[in-house]
Amino acid sequence: MEIAFLGSGETQIELISNDANGTIEIGKDISIGFETESLDDLIVRFKVLGIPIHSGPFASPSISR
Repeated sequence: MEIAFLGSGETQIELISNDANGTIEIGKDISIGFETESLDDLIVRFKVLGIPIHSGPFASPSISR
């Protein structure tokens, strides 16, 4: 497995490659994460724009919402 963190200072993009996974399935093996000021506002905006949320949000024990 290879992991690369790209960005200046804070990580902007994290790339993970695992040859043991074989064929990559879009939706199952690809995920996108990003920072937002307000998760609740972003969820409302996605709904207004008709953008479905596949799964999540997920709580992290080290990050408060």
